[in-house]
Amino acid sequence: MTCALTLAVPPLAHARVGLVPGTKLYFAGGGSCSLGFFATNNDHDRLAVTAGHCADGVDQKVSTADREIIGEVVYLMPDDLPSGLFGVAVIQLYKNAYISDHYFTTYGNPTKGDFVEKFGARTQKTQGSITMISTDADYPRMSRMESTLVGIEGDSGSAWVGTGNDGGPKLLGLNIGYTERRDGGYGYAIGFPINSLIKLVRTKSKIWGPGFIPTGP
Repeated sequence: MTCALTLAVPPLAHARVGLVPGTKLYFAGGGSCSLGFFATNNDHDRLAVTAGHCADGVDQKVSTADREIIGEVVYLMPDDLPSGLFGVAVIQLYKNAYISDHYFTTYGNPTKGDFVEKFGARTQKTQGSITMISTDADYPRMSRMESTLVGIEGDSGSAWVGTGNDGGPKLLGLNIGYTERRDGGYGYAIGFPINSLIKLVRTKSKIWGPGFIPTGP
């Protein structure tokens, strides 16, 4: 299934920070991750989304490499990686945060064998193919996809990108982590399918979830 994206609210004319999917984000008192995609909701909030293990809690400030604070975490469902349960961190962007490119024109889950690439803060652009996808309509946190692309620490939260029916970039989900082979080497990249992520936010966040949807150009 492929869905069209909503139009984004135009950025402020005097914004100082240019954000794109893949921008490196720093969390106050914590580590860093990659920005996955932008979103909005019924209240027209400007939101950015990354992986659930990137933030420590709600109200945590988020900045870019130049240490410009661009927002704060307003909803967090932490990843429980040992249990195979995925979550999400939703960031409300401040007025000074300028989105220079929303990038995606459509979104939807991939199918096995689809081409996929990601743009992460650590390993930049890597490519591969979807090797499996499993979704759970009743418990979206258990949904999971795997691929042959490379994504390591620092790439968490970056978007998995495919090609939509319109020929433009299609948002498939977020990079969460990777498996290891028995010899300790890199196995497969692990991702959270976008349709399950959207359902998780819509059903679990009473404030930020109603009408939650990725935004396009």
